[in-house]
Amino acid sequence: LNSQQSNPIPYFQLIKAYVGGALANDLKSFANNRVNMDFETFKGLNPEEVKKLNSLNLIDLLGINLQALQEGMNETVVLVWVASHTESEVRRLGLTGGIPDNSSELRPDDQPGNTTVNETTMCTAVNSSALNNFLIEVNMTHLCNFNITDYACAETDRLLSGLSSDALAGIFQCFIGPNALNKSNEIALIVFVRKINRTTLNEALDKFNNKTLNTSSIPLITKITFMNALWEIVKTNENLTN
Repeated sequence: LNSQQSNPIPYFQLIKAYVGGALANDLKSFANNRVNMDFETFKGLNPEEVKKLNSLNLIDLLGINLQALQEGMNETVVLVWVASHTESEVRRLGLTGGIPDNSSELRPDDQPGNTTVNETTMCTAVNSSALNNFLIEVNMTHLCNFNITDYACAETDRLLSGLSSDALAGIFQCFIGPNALNKSNEIALIVFVRKINRTTLNEALDKFNNKTLNTSSIPLITKITFMNALWEIVKTNENLTN
């Protein structure tokens, strides 16, 4: 496959009938080339090799077909993978189950709460002056004019004083619709949410939930990004919405 990097997807389509016995390294190569493996091919893979892949490998391997993991969650290859990975890894794919996390053993990229260093690095080159000025007098029709990194790097005091629960719910709506988030936005979303007053966040989550009863149009990777970002806060605060 490496020799076909200029046109990897058509090449993969030619050989996919023969990849059932692919080793983990081969599967990682497919993932790196983002071949969008269909689920019928995926469920025919050797579960012992698939379980050697992490969640990001599977996201890259399945690509546009990632949603099928939830629909095929009872397939052997999925069950074996889930049973071999931590809950935090499993959640990244929108699935449930997995090995209970041991906080003392979690890697930084597995635990949404570890954001201090990332925030400093992320915000060094970000100019949030326009957003800070906007927060002085919020115009609800312009909430989507800013990206999640702008919000994450805004001054905390401005966020606390400028964002009502309605405004925060509106921001969440921006990031499942016109500016749908993906995996690369997860740290920014975590940083932003952690700056918000818990009462405001709780009210905003209620309003956000009520506005998004039909979630079928939201990309799966966006759902996963939101779930990972909100999980650490929600699960440790009984006053927050499920």
